[in-house]
Amino acid sequence: MERSGLGDVYDVSGHGTKCASSIAGAQLDDVSSDRSGSIRLDLATGVAPAARLSVVDFGIETRLLMNIEQVDLEYLPVHAAAGAFITSDSWGSYGLGYSVKSRMILYLLMVILDLPAFDRFLWKNPDFISLVAAGNYGGMGYATSTIAAPATAKNVVAVGAGYRAPASANIIGALYFINSTIPGTGGSDLRKFVPEENTDRPLLASLLQNGTLQELVLADPITACDPLDNAAEVAGKVVLVAQVNRVDCDFDVQGRNVAGAGGAAMIVIAFSSSASNLVLSPPYPTAADGLPMSMILRSVGNTLVDRSRYGKVFLAGNTVRLDLDVVADFSSWGPTDPDGRIKPDIIAPGDGGLFAGVAGSGGGCEFTNNWQGTSAATPLQTAYPK
Repeated sequence: MERSGLGDVYDVSGHGTKCASSIAGAQLDDVSSDRSGSIRLDLATGVAPAARLSVVDFGIETRLLMNIEQVDLEYLPVHAAAGAFITSDSWGSYGLGYSVKSRMILYLLMVILDLPAFDRFLWKNPDFISLVAAGNYGGMGYATSTIAAPATAKNVVAVGAGYRAPASANIIGALYFINSTIPGTGGSDLRKFVPEENTDRPLLASLLQNGTLQELVLADPITACDPLDNAAEVAGKVVLVAQVNRVDCDFDVQGRNVAGAGGAAMIVIAFSSSASNLVLSPPYPTAADGLPMSMILRSVGNTLVDRSRYGKVFLAGNTVRLDLDVVADFSSWGPTDPDGRIKPDIIAPGDGGLFAGVAGSGGGCEFTNNWQGTSAATPLQTAYPK
């Protein structure tokens, strides 16, 4: 690739190191010996320890990705020339669908990616397979699909993240949907709904037994910083409130006011549209101990507020056992938009694991880090293609 300045031995962020170690990571029994020495098998050992890797570096330490406009000419053939016919691609961007020239915002840098180029190359090279991270956008927006490009390509294997738990662990989670009236049309709209729940409290699903629907209504005032003026309307229903930046109006105060009005549950609209910032803190309202509490992204909350003002909004859901066969809540899901192809194609453990880690500038090493995401699941599946 004509970007040799990007090819260095440093990985300050650790993303590439974790991906590579998921496949081939192997710690020597004797760190003073050369790499031909015996290896130690532990929780951080890769699926194919000491396998040889072909690595292409097209990023810089700020996690910006450089332009690969023609992956069938500039990228995939590099691996093939090195004798590597299985690629693990833990990179991409949300909301682009599938097009001849999809313009991708990757970590604030515009990248032009020809998605069909993946398909052209893989069709012409049937002995070659590309596994691509589906993305960590499962909770994003009020969407019909959250699969990231280039996992939306047709001939790649899109890898989602599953849970690292056997069915025997009997870990229970929930799956939710929102059914609402579409403003201006009167039609109904059913969408997947992914709140961040406080699992030390009852789940929203506890209100939705036997397929029942629960109406979602707005608090008045929407901040719920004071006793609600619409207690008769919210009684027995799921109440939507807005997070505020006031020391005298935290989740404890909001929970007290919702519970005082007879609300059955509280959903908080976060300041942020970033899933990493969904933190219910302080997490435990003392005066509303039985109140289910959850938080949603601002973009999702704004849509629900609009739908609530124009018509009815209902919450549906049920409990599910979280095991190896269940897509993790953060993992992107399909079908693809607009053509409706099933994605992800496969899931692999991605809700947390132990991998080789890096720390500090200049690539200084620490032994291991915990990590989760479809970026973690993809190399695990790549190294175990069965």
